[in-house]
Amino acid sequence: MLRGRCVLRAVLLVLASISFTQLANTALAQQQTQNYTINAPSSVDAGTAFTITWTAPVSRPNLSWIGVYEEGVNDRDPVTWDRIPDTNESGTYTVTVGTPGDYDVRLFAGASYDEVANDSFVATLDLTKYTWNVFPMSLARGEQVTVAWNVPPSSTTNDGWFREYNNDWVGVFPTGANDTEPYEWERVDDPTDSTTFTMNVSGVYEIRYFKGATYNRLYTSEAITVRGDTGNGVCNGIDLSTITNYPSGGGPIVAVGDSLTAGIGASPNEDYVGELEDRLGINIVNAAISGDTTQEVLARLEEDVLSMEPSTVIVFVGGNDELRRLYEDVRDIATEKELLEELNEATEDVSYNWQGVPLLTRDESFENLNTIVQRIHETGATVLLVGIDFGVLSPTVTDRYRDVANTNNTVYVPDIYAGVIGRPSLMTDLIHPNDAGYDFFASRIAPRLDCLIANP
Repeated sequence: MLRGRCVLRAVLLVLASISFTQLANTALAQQQTQNYTINAPSSVDAGTAFTITWTAPVSRPNLSWIGVYEEGVNDRDPVTWDRIPDTNESGTYTVTVGTPGDYDVRLFAGASYDEVANDSFVATLDLTKYTWNVFPMSLARGEQVTVAWNVPPSSTTNDGWFREYNNDWVGVFPTGANDTEPYEWERVDDPTDSTTFTMNVSGVYEIRYFKGATYNRLYTSEAITVRGDTGNGVCNGIDLSTITNYPSGGGPIVAVGDSLTAGIGASPNEDYVGELEDRLGINIVNAAISGDTTQEVLARLEEDVLSMEPSTVIVFVGGNDELRRLYEDVRDIATEKELLEELNEATEDVSYNWQGVPLLTRDESFENLNTIVQRIHETGATVLLVGIDFGVLSPTVTDRYRDVANTNNTVYVPDIYAGVIGRPSLMTDLIHPNDAGYDFFASRIAPRLDCLIANP
């Protein structure tokens, strides 16, 4: 469901860059001559040095220079830059970019922003050359978790001043935490090495590995469970004494939601519901309908869920609500820019009836979600609420999910898609995970669900 935001984000970036590109092309046409050229490889490896070549007339202004930019960025904000010799007619510029993405290379005449030539390149990472190993995945409070890595040598892992200030780093995070908020972290000094983190606080965590001195995350581990003393009612960092209706009765466990709970994109029994059944040795009734919004789940809640008198309900819904709003916003911009055809082409591979989904405000969606949780609680069942954060095209919804969980005292799984969205190895299409992606979902839900269904 969230992978669709990557397509929409790309469309927005194209739209946002139109004005800049038109202005830049106009200026370039006025200034560029056949005597100025600059050429970069079309594709480079992020973190590995590559060479840019240039030519310029001897009669050019002194202090001419080359800048490397993230695509579309203002001339005053290069990733890196260097001057070219005043007397040479040609030369090379060796540079490294640590982050994958689309880049511009711009040649400026003199100590100015008069652009006289440009080129572009794409920096990529071959993640098949990177391996990580994290163990153990379940440990007692006070024990250590180890992360080992084997990554290609580069300017972000080799000795030298550039590595010292720009090297990769690895951290352990509570699941759902922002990348700026690690429990602990450490810089990566060698391409092949390992480190340990002592886990003194019970809860559910994950290891994240970042490229260079950035928040460009290359790796996210499955969930790591740090067990605490359960004698005081705390399980995996959850104070069960605060959870509404815990312990609940002996009815079935039910999962209600949309296509993500239905398992679209997964092999048979490899969706997150099937994975939870295998991990925990339980049976779960899957009450999902693909395409549902909070409005539709609320409308069928009595018949499809509450009538079964469940003991615990997994509530995983709201993605279609948000995706429908995002599409509406982007369509308005695309229509204004006369790019509606391009937008339709960018989203045509998403099997999704945009116009057929109810268009709800964010307040309406979360009012529905709050009512869904309250009605489940009225039957005596416990709720495990799964959150999603779209993040890029809209204000974050993480706080809204958390508010529902806190207000109703439910067990909460934050931002289930973190580390999954945007990774082809974990996605089967623009919206749905593949088997490995759903396994990530299950790894984050299982430690929390296990607490709810265990006998106190």
